[in-house]
Amino acid sequence: MVARGGKTPSWVCYLADGLKYKCRERNPSLALAVHKLFLERQMKADLGEYSNLLLLHGVYQEVFKVKDYFNRELSTWTPSVPELNDAGTSGLETGNASALGRRSTFESWRSAAMDCVDVLHWSANGVVAQLLGAEHATVLHLQFSRVVLWSPYEKVQEIAAYLASLTERSELQDSGGASMEAAIQAESEVLQWAQMDEHKARLAALHCGCFFWHRIRIACAIAVPIGR
Repeated sequence: MVARGGKTPSWVCYLADGLKYKCRERNPSLALAVHKLFLERQMKADLGEYSNLLLLHGVYQEVFKVKDYFNRELSTWTPSVPELNDAGTSGLETGNASALGRRSTFESWRSAAMDCVDVLHWSANGVVAQLLGAEHATVLHLQFSRVVLWSPYEKVQEIAAYLASLTERSELQDSGGASMEAAIQAESEVLQWAQMDEHKARLAALHCGCFFWHRIRIACAIAVPIGR
């Protein structure tokens, strides 16, 4: 169901929404829909594609909130009256144990978010099957969601900004672009992520490739510009 030149006909995108727009009951709020998706791994079956994208970004927002919380130094501290030891110090547990606890909890949240993305992708695959294999725009966002949730994309953006500033031959200090030191630090963190989290790094790279393939070959909506 792909037209000559690799482009999906524009009517396919409208049909993808039409197949799911026959609402039988009132749609839940975004907060309630995200809550149900995380806790029950379920979503309303007749949501439109735009609603599915809002739901995906609702999942993003929950993960980002958790990430921001655990990046705080006091995130693992419970307010209480500390007991002083002989040396006159409180003996509060800090350091590696707290950092490992934060990382473990955040990893659990990230895994839960990926389960939510899988539910959304199953729904999208159902629409693809009804369209005889033509992928609608929601699939593009779902492919890219693995990059957002699995990779340190902020660091990748820093590296890209630095390389772009070199290509444009602009002065880094005047242009406000990333400095060489920041780019080197970002590159080090990306390399560390690829080594420590190699399985998710491979999957993120794979889904990024699928994203670009969709971007170039099957783009058909105003939200997905033609990649030629």
